[in-house]
Amino acid sequence: MTAKVITICSQKGGIGKTFATTEIAAELQRRSYRTCAVDGDWMSALTSRQFPDGLPLEIDANPSGRVLTPGTAHVNRIYGEEPFEPLRLHDGRGFMGATEELNDINNRNSDCIYDFRARFAELRDQFDYILIDSSPVWSNLLMANHLVADYLLIPTLLEKTSRLGAEKHLRTLKKIKERYNPDLKLLGIVVTQATVANYKKEVLGGRYASVDTENLKMLLEILEENGFGPEHLLEIIPYVQTKVREAIELNYTMKEYAPDSPLVARYDALVDTIIARTGG
Repeated sequence: MTAKVITICSQKGGIGKTFATTEIAAELQRRSYRTCAVDGDWMSALTSRQFPDGLPLEIDANPSGRVLTPGTAHVNRIYGEEPFEPLRLHDGRGFMGATEELNDINNRNSDCIYDFRARFAELRDQFDYILIDSSPVWSNLLMANHLVADYLLIPTLLEKTSRLGAEKHLRTLKKIKERYNPDLKLLGIVVTQATVANYKKEVLGGRYASVDTENLKMLLEILEENGFGPEHLLEIIPYVQTKVREAIELNYTMKEYAPDSPLVARYDALVDTIIARTGG
C-alpha cells in the first residue's frame, strides 16, 4: 500500500502549520504508521524545529562550504536527479529537510513541479503517511506540494487575516483540482489555537472567547459557501501558550512534554479523524 500524502497549508503564515505537522506526524508514528514529514517551505521552519542545534549531514552535506551541498535528505534532491533518502528521527519517523536554498526552485520553469511528482513517487512505497509542511505563497513549491497530495489540511487561527487566508486557500484548492490534481480532497480545517472560556458549554454556545466564537461561525459560513459542510471543521485546539513554547524550545512534542495537556487530547482526536477519513 502506498502512502497517503497530506499537504498542510494555508495562504497565511504564522498560523501553526509547522507545529501541527510535527504533532500529527509524531502521533501517527506512535500509532505504528510508517510516517514521513517533508519540509516543503523554503523558510524551513519544520527543519529548524527538528534540528535546533544544527543541521545533520543528511541535510547539509558540507556545513563548512560557502554554498549549500544538499545532503541525501534535502528536499532539493527530489527536484533534481541525485538519489535521495529520508533520514530517520529518534522515534522512527522519516524526515526530508530544507534550507532557504529551496527557494531557488521558485526561479525554475514551472515544469519542475512535474519532475517533483515523478520523483516523489519513490517515497510513497516507504511509508503509510507523508505529511508536507507547505510554502504558503503561490509558487512552484506550493504547486508541487499540492500536485503530489491526496488530501489538503488547512490550519488557521481565530482572527481575521488567518480566516481570510483559509478562505483564499479553499479557492486555491478549486483551481488546483481543476488544472493540476483532480483527485486532491479537502481533509478539513483545523483551528490551531482557541481561547477556552468554559469547557462545559457548547462549541458555539460560550465554550470559547466571544471573538473566537464569532470567527468560528464565519469559518463555518466560509466552508458552506465553498461547498463543504461543518464536518470539515475537524478540530479546535485549545491555546496553551507557555507549554507550547517550552516544548518547542526543548525540541519535544507536546505528548512528550505535557501529556496531560488538553491540547494533547485534541491532537489525539484530530489524528483519530485523519485516520478514519483517509482509510488508515
